[in-house]
Amino acid sequence: MINPPPGAWLTVTFDLQQPIQIEEALCVYPDGSLWYWSLAAAAADRRNRVGTFVAALDSSAQQRSRQVVADLLALKPLPAPATPSGTAVTITVLSNGRQQAHTYYQGSGIPGPLQSTHQLIQELLVEAENSPYSVLRVTTRADAFPPTAPTANGIFLFDNPGTQPVAFTLEANAFILSGTLRSGQTFGPQNLGRPVIGLTDSTGKSHGGIYSPARFAPGERAALSFLDAIQAGPAQIGTVSGKAEGVITLRYPGSEPAPLPEDRFMLNT
Repeated sequence: MINPPPGAWLTVTFDLQQPIQIEEALCVYPDGSLWYWSLAAAAADRRNRVGTFVAALDSSAQQRSRQVVADLLALKPLPAPATPSGTAVTITVLSNGRQQAHTYYQGSGIPGPLQSTHQLIQELLVEAENSPYSVLRVTTRADAFPPTAPTANGIFLFDNPGTQPVAFTLEANAFILSGTLRSGQTFGPQNLGRPVIGLTDSTGKSHGGIYSPARFAPGERAALSFLDAIQAGPAQIGTVSGKAEGVITLRYPGSEPAPLPEDRFMLNT
């Protein structure tokens, strides 16, 4: 569960449990720092990475954030839609001891008074995504040797694109693989079961990650291989997608990270 520390001018949380899980939070602090945490992102193009992102806002973005805070403090709470739909977005603003919260549902449309705020939030999300701090990212592909083999291995490649280490443990029985053949036929989703071995890098070094936490330095990467997971040769395969779950250590301003990963995440490629 994401627990941003208090003191932010602007706090935005994204929450949905069904039909898919979504859990994200974004904060702008008085020093101009932008912190974003994701355990299960709403946007499809952000679902392949989880963790902590940190950016320093320029003076223009800080001023726009202050204006949003002032506008939302003056705005009375909006009535909830009759039938809420989609991700619940809760915006909490704080200034001089005054606090106000507003919630809207993305599937029910963005209320008029919150349109400009919604636009700013989308821009802040992009800014944060461009500044990975302590992040786990996954890609999936098919591989085989020789390339003419009649079956292919499912490969989950994990890496840390951030500037700080990331600690995580992957759920052993939660690897799902699916895809499309060049013929148009689909395969999966298939639960691949427990990996035979843990994360292994290109040198053959083991990083754990299944039965014990893995700790990736910035830029570090390692893969899990599921032998003969796809009943088709590499030349026949068009696209491959995957899902993985586990726990990760999130980073927060002004505090040390937890000693062990504890925040549950979901990754999709």
